[in-house]
Amino acid sequence: MSGAKCSSCGLVNWASAVNCKRCGTALGAGQSSQRSERSDEEQARLRQSAFKKMKSGAVVTVLFVIALFAIPLAGYKFFIKPTGLVVLLAPVAWFLAGVLELVTKTPFEKLSERWDNLAGWQRGLTGVSVFFGGLFIVLGVAVAIISIFF
Repeated sequence: MSGAKCSSCGLVNWASAVNCKRCGTALGAGQSSQRSERSDEEQARLRQSAFKKMKSGAVVTVLFVIALFAIPLAGYKFFIKPTGLVVLLAPVAWFLAGVLELVTKTPFEKLSERWDNLAGWQRGLTGVSVFFGGLFIVLGVAVAIISIFF
C-alpha cells in the first residue's frame, strides 16, 4: 500500500489522506509552487519571530543575572524561594522557545500539537532525556561558576 509523505514534517500518511495526521499540512500535489512561495514567506516570518523571542528572553535573563551579582555586591542579602525561581526563569524558557522555533523551523504552537500527538512512552522517553540533558548542562554551568568565583 502506498502512502503520501508530508513535505512539512515527513510523516508518511495513508494514500487517501487529504491532510497530514501529524501537522495538518495539505497533502495535495498541485499546490507545490504556491506552497513553496508561502513557505519562504512563512519561514522568514518564523525566523523573525524566533529571533524576537530569543532577543527578549536573552535581554531579560541577562538583566536578571546582573541583578543576582549586583545586589550582593551592594551589601544586600536576599533569598529566592523555589516557586519564585520558576517565575524568574520564565525569560529563559521564552528564549529556549525561540531557539526551538529557529532550529525546527516550526512554530511553537505546532510543536506543542506534535508533542500532544506522541504516544505516552515517546513523551516519557523524550521528557526524561531532556530533563537529564538539562541537568547536566546546569551542573556544568554551576561547576564553571563555582570554579571562576570561588
